[in-house]
Amino acid sequence: MLGYAEEELDDRVEEWTQRIHPEDRERVVGELDSHLQGRTARFESEHRLQHRDGAWRWVLTRGSAVRHANGTASRLVGLMTDVSARKRVQEALIELAEGLARVQGEACFQALVRSFAQVLGVREAFVCECVDEPQSRVRMLARWKGGAYARCVEFDLAGTACEEVIGSGVPVFWPRQAGDRWPLEREFEREAYLGLPCLDSRGRVIGHIACADPGSMPEELPHQAILKIFAVRAGIELERRQLERERLTLGMRDANFPVALH
Repeated sequence: MLGYAEEELDDRVEEWTQRIHPEDRERVVGELDSHLQGRTARFESEHRLQHRDGAWRWVLTRGSAVRHANGTASRLVGLMTDVSARKRVQEALIELAEGLARVQGEACFQALVRSFAQVLGVREAFVCECVDEPQSRVRMLARWKGGAYARCVEFDLAGTACEEVIGSGVPVFWPRQAGDRWPLEREFEREAYLGLPCLDSRGRVIGHIACADPGSMPEELPHQAILKIFAVRAGIELERRQLERERLTLGMRDANFPVALH
């Protein structure tokens, strides 16, 4: 779970506590001490541990002390579970709830793709709008790649995973070897792919939000309700953009044809 071989770590408590994030360590050690002193029936804590590669992983630790007849703790037996994916989802939902209600346009799309990549733990995420009818081409409106916002492009759908999302109107998920199904995606180092269609208020596909990674993605995705938040919020903003464009076009048309006064 932390990138070490079993023989590289011993069973001392310090082996564990020294890897706890500095912001969590005092709290966790205090909770542990309270349990060892017999003040709590069991030990349970969520905290961050440092992986061998330097990254921080969220873990849920549950355990109980094995005690001598006099009540003194001699060993601690428990289970540690990696909950990093769940924590990413929680943090992204908090960010979405707090931030997206106050932003529109480009800022909204940027917040969506950044959070989408974080929730799925992938390198790249982007949101696109359809630019023609019938739908054969899309335009990126925001793109997150490798931990930063990247250049947006317009591209043809033919031969891409995005074509299947737009054409079918349903989510498309390929957790590994996406390049086998869509060879064009391999050119962009996308071996894992998830795409969600974005619908307008009449149920028409007007774009999509997608993420991809050069490696693989877990077979089990976050809860469908969470994914739907991203697709629906992106759809709302895409339709708002579409309506504003239509109003602008109508206003220009009216300006070019003034009403004659008699």
